[in-house]
Amino acid sequence: MKHYRLITGICIAFVAVGLLMWFSGLLTPMTINDISLSAELKVNNISGTNGEKYVLNIEISKERSGKNIIYMYLPGYGPISIYDGQGNFILDGRDKLDHVSELLALNELAKQTGKPLSEIGLVGEGIPFGKGNYRCKIFYGDHSEIEETEDMYVVCVHKGSNFLGDKSWVKVFGVLNAL
Repeated sequence: MKHYRLITGICIAFVAVGLLMWFSGLLTPMTINDISLSAELKVNNISGTNGEKYVLNIEISKERSGKNIIYMYLPGYGPISIYDGQGNFILDGRDKLDHVSELLALNELAKQTGKPLSEIGLVGEGIPFGKGNYRCKIFYGDHSEIEETEDMYVVCVHKGSNFLGDKSWVKVFGVLNAL
C-alpha cells in the first residue's frame, strides 16, 4: 500500500511541475524587449547571387520563442534567405504571413514615419519560432532609389495571446545605409 502512495505522489508531482511549466509559458509571453534586430544595406560582394547589386544583412536575436514576422520597407525587393547561427539555411516563411500582421506593421510604420498607408509597400517573411540568433540576407538588383534614401525600415510583428488577452506588438527598426 505504501508503494501505491509513493507512486501516486510522484505522478502528482510530475503533473504539477508540468502544469507549472505550461502556465508559466502562458503567463510570460514574448515581449517587445525580447527581440533585437540590426539591419545594414551594403554593396553585394557575395559570389553566386545572380548579380544582384545590393545586400541587406539583418541580424535577429530572440530571447524567447514566439511567432514573429519581419516586414522590409525598402525600394525594390528580392529573394530572401534565412539561416541560423550555424550557417544552415532555413526557408521558414511565406506560410506564416497574414493580413492582420501586415496591417499591424503598416499602421505602426505610418504612425512613426508620417507616410500615408497608400505609399507604404512591405515585403514580409516569417522568422524561426525558437529563441536564438538568426541572420537574413536579402538581395536587390540595381535600383537607383536605394542609394538615395535613408528612409528604410524593418518592422517586426509578434502575434500572441493567452487567457489574459492579446499579447501582440510591433517594433520598428531603422536600416543603416552603408553604401
